[in-house]
Amino acid sequence: MHGLIAVINNNTEPPKMQEDGSVHPEFAKDKLVLSWIKATSSSSFKTRLIPCTIVNQAWKMLAKRLSPLVSTRIRILRDQIQTLRKDNNTTVADYLNYAKSLVDSLVQSGAIMDDDEFISYVLDE
Repeated sequence: MHGLIAVINNNTEPPKMQEDGSVHPEFAKDKLVLSWIKATSSSSFKTRLIPCTIVNQAWKMLAKRLSPLVSTRIRILRDQIQTLRKDNNTTVADYLNYAKSLVDSLVQSGAIMDDDEFISYVLDE
């Protein structure tokens, strides 16, 4: 809504000042979002957020800490990919779309799967 996803995804520290000496807008956005995260976090997380200097660091730390089931999710997705089977009622397009959605979910969970490995599971139908 506020277009701040780019601020969260930026893993480099934005410049503090512009050439005219004013505060750089990207720096101001980064500090604003970082302060929101720190202000709304529980005290146990606030201490872990102290070393974070940019919002991307804080976001990644929170994602790791708040996703204890990520390894289980990754294992489940890998199992689903490894046991993919096309049934007679499913079109090839639907089967491939489902397989692709599983890999996309795996990547979003922070894991990777080699293209050759994925293709071998899809074709091992």
